[in-house]
Amino acid sequence: MRLAPLLLMLVIPMAGAQVPSAVSSLSGAIWAQEDQKKDPTKGRKTKRTATMREQVFKKLSEAQTAAEAEDFDTALKALRGIEKVKNLSPYEMAQLHNFYAYIYYTQDDYDGAIRSYKTVLAQPDLPEALQNGTLFSLAQLLFVQENYTESEKMLLDWFDKVAAPNAQSYVMLAQCRYSMDKFREALEPMNTAINMAETEKGKAEENWYSLLRVLHYELEDYPATAQVLETLVRLYPKKEYWLQLAGMYGEMEQSDKQMVVLDLAYRAGYFSKSSEYTNLAQLLLQEEIPYRAAQILEDGFQRGHVDEKVNNLRLLSQAYVMAQEDEKALKPLESAAELDEDGELYMHLANSLYNLNRFKQSEEAAREALRKGLKRPSEARITLGMALYEQDKLDAAKKAFRDIKEKRNQKMAAQWINFIEREQARIRQLEEAIAANAAP
Repeated sequence: MRLAPLLLMLVIPMAGAQVPSAVSSLSGAIWAQEDQKKDPTKGRKTKRTATMREQVFKKLSEAQTAAEAEDFDTALKALRGIEKVKNLSPYEMAQLHNFYAYIYYTQDDYDGAIRSYKTVLAQPDLPEALQNGTLFSLAQLLFVQENYTESEKMLLDWFDKVAAPNAQSYVMLAQCRYSMDKFREALEPMNTAINMAETEKGKAEENWYSLLRVLHYELEDYPATAQVLETLVRLYPKKEYWLQLAGMYGEMEQSDKQMVVLDLAYRAGYFSKSSEYTNLAQLLLQEEIPYRAAQILEDGFQRGHVDEKVNNLRLLSQAYVMAQEDEKALKPLESAAELDEDGELYMHLANSLYNLNRFKQSEEAAREALRKGLKRPSEARITLGMALYEQDKLDAAKKAFRDIKEKRNQKMAAQWINFIEREQARIRQLEEAIAANAAP
């Protein structure tokens, strides 16, 4: 069984919406940044805040008000007004383009947002919070644009700068590497994210486990893939995970575990396809549990999930035969024989009926097998001859055996003919003796 290697996109809130919250706090001092000024009283470096001129602040406030009202044309007009201000400081330039990026992002202009974020990062002496937030937002936008190489680069730069990355950021890095087919390199951040989530919440998101499963599968690490699927069926039980887990056990040639998992999926009501019933039935037959196989197939037929095709009916009959339920095996075998293009199944039906001492029906089935055609018609003629013999149709039985042309069966046919002729001679002698005794 193959697992479809799909990219599981995460819903990670974009970090681009930094400007509105920044503008709301522009009442005096915003974004702490390093300064080399000495504190004369304590003899150490201190931090001072990057200030913003009043006219720039007012224009940003106008842009924020318009953006909140979704009047983006007015917001952009206000931002362009800031560009006309002479001698914008690097901090003012960063705030301007940070807001541009936000506007472009809300309008799905990702190329414009990327250009603006790159302009923000090009400014010297950025406040740490603004720099880190911009790096992460840019990494996300590059990921959306499928520029995975640059997105990974930005993410790694961001990881180097932040003190405590969250679990989602590790997942994003794993996704980025998965998208570049760097499956082994994606494992470490993916496992880190899942461990963080399990420690904090007891479990990770469903699609996180799914991505980990795909990574292991792409690396052909089937035991690890199965282990992740075991977690998925425990925490997020779904049909697809049960069937994939069974498929993994099949890949590892652990048919006993494969059978158990499929049986559990069947009991949970996940089966709806003909192949699901027949696959489980075949595994049960392989493990010599034929009656259970027959029960499951019967249930599938009754629900309309199992197609009434030759192979499926024959499988049900086989299950009953192996379970020594010969009577129950007849009906599906007869239905399969009627649907089959040749006479092979009618021949099997003739043999089954003969074993149940239903000689007339065995005769009829053998004749139908010969009518539909067989690769080795001699086998059906042998059954036909025996069925006729049991009905005391001795001349017809001899004819059936004489019609056998295959050399491999002619010796047996000759033995039957000799036996029948001796029987006929014995009957004649008996009849003559009876007639002589009855004479006056």
